[in-house]
Amino acid sequence: MNFELLTDIDEIQTAFGEFTKRLESGQLITKSLNFIGGDSGSKIYWHENFGFWVSIGTYENRYLCACGLQHPIKDPEPLEIVCALNPPFGGKINLRFPTLFVRDLSTNTIYLSHDGSFPRTKKAQSEISLKGNWQDIQWSDGKKSKRLLICKINDENLCAELAEFIKRVKEYKDIYRNVNSME
Repeated sequence: MNFELLTDIDEIQTAFGEFTKRLESGQLITKSLNFIGGDSGSKIYWHENFGFWVSIGTYENRYLCACGLQHPIKDPEPLEIVCALNPPFGGKINLRFPTLFVRDLSTNTIYLSHDGSFPRTKKAQSEISLKGNWQDIQWSDGKKSKRLLICKINDENLCAELAEFIKRVKEYKDIYRNVNSME
């Protein structure tokens, strides 16, 4: 397999639109999210069958997709964000963005990918601990980096694949943070 990074603004906008179209099929709820600065209420989409929620939006130079596992109706507390999948709008893209869209050149399939970096964890450990389909991605300058393919953006299994990723990230963060707190 040979992968390339998507950088074209229109192509990324289309990819994010396809991605969110499937996510917006969940039950729409307004709920507070637990993050620095607080939140008075965000629109979230709850996917009961898969056990996850998402909140979708934009901010400055990127799309936003906060994800979590708490039941937004049964749990009265603000929702904990397990991971944020925030790909840039496009143009000149650098390694500071953990979430990017990539294309499999052999099939022209577009995936949402992640580099495995999360706050208060070590990125080097994620490739070992986060199981999944890690691939080398070709950057426009010829360099390559490993990225975890989360899901195909135009696939009927997108919600199931995303739910699995969120659960793996939660487990990884819980284990890794417990190990670090013992050191």
